[in-house]
Amino acid sequence: MTLLTPEPIDFDDTWVLLESSLITILQDLGQGFPNDLWISLYTGVYKLCTKPMDPQHSKLYARLKETLELYVAGVLKGLLAFDNATAHSYTELLVRYRTSFHNYSVGMHYGSDWFKYLDRHWINTNHCETGVSPKEGVYFVREMSLMVWKERVFEALKERLRHNTMKVINAARERNLSNLDDNDAVRSLLKTYETLGFEKRDRSHLFQTELEDFLVTDTGRYYSRRGSDLLQHMSVPRYLQEVERYLQEEASRCESFVGSYSARRILVAAQEALIKAHSSRLVEEARGMLSASPEKRVDLRRLFTLISYLEDGETRGGGGAVENNAMKALEEVVRDHVRSVGLTVVKDLQAKGAMDVSDDEAGVRDNDLLPAGGGKAAVVTSDDVVAAMLEVYEHYKGLMADSFDSSPGFRAVLDEACKSFVNAVPQASEWLARYAHCLLDKGFKESKVDEGTRQESLDHVGFLFAYIADKDIFHKYYSKLLSKRIIQLTSVSDEAEERMLKNMRKISGFEYTSKLQRMFVDKTLSRDLHTGYVEWQVRGGGIGGGGGGGRGGGGGWGGGGLGAGAEGEGGFVYPAGLVQLPMHFEAFTFVLTAGCWPLQSVSSSFKPPAPIEDYVVSFLDFYSEVHSGRKLEWLYHLGHGEMVTHCFDKTYRIYSSTFQMGLLHQFNDSTEIAVSELARGINVSDTEIVRHLFPLIKAGLLRLHGADGADLKPTSCDDIPPGARARLNASFSHKRTRVKINIVDHSRQPLKEAKPSTEIIQDRKMSVQAAISRVMKIRKEASHRDLVVQVREQLRHLFDVDPPFVKRNIEDLINKDYLHRLEGREPGKEGYKYVA
Repeated sequence: MTLLTPEPIDFDDTWVLLESSLITILQDLGQGFPNDLWISLYTGVYKLCTKPMDPQHSKLYARLKETLELYVAGVLKGLLAFDNATAHSYTELLVRYRTSFHNYSVGMHYGSDWFKYLDRHWINTNHCETGVSPKEGVYFVREMSLMVWKERVFEALKERLRHNTMKVINAARERNLSNLDDNDAVRSLLKTYETLGFEKRDRSHLFQTELEDFLVTDTGRYYSRRGSDLLQHMSVPRYLQEVERYLQEEASRCESFVGSYSARRILVAAQEALIKAHSSRLVEEARGMLSASPEKRVDLRRLFTLISYLEDGETRGGGGAVENNAMKALEEVVRDHVRSVGLTVVKDLQAKGAMDVSDDEAGVRDNDLLPAGGGKAAVVTSDDVVAAMLEVYEHYKGLMADSFDSSPGFRAVLDEACKSFVNAVPQASEWLARYAHCLLDKGFKESKVDEGTRQESLDHVGFLFAYIADKDIFHKYYSKLLSKRIIQLTSVSDEAEERMLKNMRKISGFEYTSKLQRMFVDKTLSRDLHTGYVEWQVRGGGIGGGGGGGRGGGGGWGGGGLGAGAEGEGGFVYPAGLVQLPMHFEAFTFVLTAGCWPLQSVSSSFKPPAPIEDYVVSFLDFYSEVHSGRKLEWLYHLGHGEMVTHCFDKTYRIYSSTFQMGLLHQFNDSTEIAVSELARGINVSDTEIVRHLFPLIKAGLLRLHGADGADLKPTSCDDIPPGARARLNASFSHKRTRVKINIVDHSRQPLKEAKPSTEIIQDRKMSVQAAISRVMKIRKEASHRDLVVQVREQLRHLFDVDPPFVKRNIEDLINKDYLHRLEGREPGKEGYKYVA
């Protein structure tokens, strides 16, 4: 033999050594192998694979696989014999299987080292999945050994292993254990599934398909049976307590033997069986929990918590989120209950509101001029309405926090329910505006509170404002009442007014409050203008005059102010209060921006008394010097002021409108004057004079008698005959020294049904058409459905727009050639094109 001649090797002799060594290490992991034997085994494999002219790769691989198959067949036979012939617990087969697999797996881990050369060359080339010349059934030695175990042992025992595993888990469930108490047999078994799942990229695939899916199904069956039994023998609140305990125990058990993903799937199966399967009955029981007095908030919270478990559940295939219909049903039950309670409160208020008082009577009562004991039973005022709605809101806001964790879904439920019953109040927008007025006007008792209480009340108004559907109507009334507070100087503070504007701005945006904000700017500018006028007077620019107001052409509207004239013979004098002017007279005029104030000029031929007329002329002269080219239109119907009396037993300060001041001023010349003469004195019609005269008679300052001298006691303006005469009541007496004369104040009127006025409807029409134009100008073309949706979205901060109303306005714009209808579209898919 030469150096170039390879050493001859016999396959059978070499294999006998390899086989005996492999069986030895598989049967006894503790068996030691000397180094020289280990090297000779590796060398034997190398020589067989490199044998000249006759390499033994495939033969060696086939013989190895055959040997492993014979070995595992013996292992399987022993496991089956144990399971069939021996009485044992469910865990013992699991332990024996796990031990046998461990010995085999570890033994082959070491034994595969002898076949490394075979792996690197022949198997690497012929591997069935990754080889260059793949051959079916060829794996690396380590993989092949696991494949043999999987095909011969696992496949034969998988149903028994599955059955015993589920028995162990169910036994722990029956004993209410938080772990399996199986000496880690199940956890150890599950690791074998991951080891055997080598041929998949996801090594947990075998476990999921051969065990996890069955565990999930069995869990569902187990808890479905147990849940049905419980519901037959106990109440729903008690059932919820048991379910809560079961799920806590199940979660703890799952954590002890499977990973988080598998634990979640098993837990979801339990939740679906215990909660979802009975959700209809559980949710229906919530009605009783809500109706109980007090509500069963703890039970409701438990029900909500259990149903929320279904929120992030996963499908049994793993992946997709499950739609939580049970939570939607619970939200609907809560929404219906809150809405029902709120509507009941509104109906109760309307029932009480049936006990009404007339407008005049209500207005006089507010001014403390109603005789004691007069009038009917108390009416429902804005205070009562808002307080009742706030009580419902605060109560159920607490319920949402206590029982439903203030979750977004239930916050939306509360909002929707509150919107329903708040808008069920007749003229809800008007009433809320009047309630805010009561808090912000110094003339109402609601405003006489500390600043903290007032701010809290204004924030409550802000809450309810968010639910008002007709915010445009609210804006209309609020702006009118705000203008009244500013002009009559009755606002409690600028800080409180700004807080209310901030509440509205937070909900409806800056544009909604821009005109209201401008009213305060005019208030500041009017103060500056008044200061300039006083300085102009001191410099000798004019004489004192009377109070009133004006409308500025170009510059804006003028609002009425405080004023009067000189002392007269009849005993009425005009007080000094703001800044002393000549003739013991003072006045303040608001100059208001046209378009920002909810005021209208009234066509009237009113002639003010001489002192006021002189003031008007003087102020107009001053204003024309400061603002050349601007024109003021005087609004006498908004003016008001005070007069001091010296014709009664004691001195009184009479607060009244400018028209009423003109009437009283005439009594400086005579104590009795015909009604028709009074009308001529201020240059108004006979029908208009009675509206201003009646409050003076009602207050007791004047008495009325007919042409025959008989005393008349009118109960309304219509009861004053044209030929009547008014006489100064020399015996007038009042408990207060300051007497306020007012036409009816509507801030506290009872509930009445009403529809939006023609003015409101017209304003809405303009708003809708403007929104349509904005959308179409940007999009150029739009389908009918998309256009309606976007218009409603743009205007939802002002009012709820009905789709038919939008459609009518679209048709109007088409008729005006702003839009063009797109032809050739399918029915129900109409569209429009912007052409303006």
